[in-house]
Amino acid sequence: MTASENSAAENTTILRNRREAVYCKDRYKQWPDHSMCLPRKSQIVSRTDQQDIIRVHNKYRSNVTPPAEDMLKMDWDKELAEIAQRWADNCKMTHDTNAQRLIPGRFPVGQNIASSPMSLTWPTVIELWYNETTSFQYGVPTDLMKIGHFTQLMWASTRLVGCAVSVCSQTYFYVCNYGPGGNNGNLGTPYQNGTSCARCKKCTDNLCDCGDLVCLNGGVLNTTSCSCSCTELVGFYKANDCRLNCTMGKDHQSCGTSPFTANTCSTNTGTVQYCPELCKVCPYAGIDYKEKDAGSHKDTDEGSKSTTGGIAILPEVIVLVTLVSLVTM
Repeated sequence: MTASENSAAENTTILRNRREAVYCKDRYKQWPDHSMCLPRKSQIVSRTDQQDIIRVHNKYRSNVTPPAEDMLKMDWDKELAEIAQRWADNCKMTHDTNAQRLIPGRFPVGQNIASSPMSLTWPTVIELWYNETTSFQYGVPTDLMKIGHFTQLMWASTRLVGCAVSVCSQTYFYVCNYGPGGNNGNLGTPYQNGTSCARCKKCTDNLCDCGDLVCLNGGVLNTTSCSCSCTELVGFYKANDCRLNCTMGKDHQSCGTSPFTANTCSTNTGTVQYCPELCKVCPYAGIDYKEKDAGSHKDTDEGSKSTTGGIAILPEVIVLVTLVSLVTM
């Protein structure tokens, strides 16, 4: 290697390290190999594409068969999109792990992915996932590998989506992240069947619309009253949206013992919810936490002020979509 090549390599390393330092906030650094700590090479999808993604998701959800009583209206989320973009740019062409895309202080994240040798429109990508409806029968448990993309699209309590695309060796890699993640219960009942909006305080195009209200950290959104029910076993979760206040609570007495041991923080959302100190969610994801290098983050808001979504209590391991939709010419 020549002196100039060596200098260039050093500069590249420095740039990479700087980018990681700028873009990876403290709450993500506590989670080994978190996707938010990867460098980003591509731009976030355009505003027009964002609108298309939301429109198509809500179209499918509002017209689901059989109808849903409790299907939430979906919105775009910058933080989900940012994590998706960094993972897409990594070009692994597969899913990252649950722990790699978990948003500390918010919720676990679901994911749908697809790849294609040619560029596709976002409505086409989402339609690929929706087409698994042919293998879905409401109330009948089915193999995740056959319907996992569809059920994530139709998971009633999933509130937010953020998507990304990257070109990887002439292959287009599409990623959509969902919050809170679906596919964590009975795949045969991703929503409550019945009269459209029967459980909604406000109905918009057959979807429950509670405005910007969110229920974080295991809080349950009551769609009939548009209110949150926060976890009360620990004192961390306050206010009307169950946000994390690390100065107000204490880990549950079961933390550190099975099943809430430290090595389950990356696999069991119950551990994260009841043991935020053990899992190093506190203090880094608390509402009062100050970034050590906050000034360097001013140009890259990762979504802390974006619309956020609620999460049901999930004491078991989240099972997320594990398929790649391969499109051939």
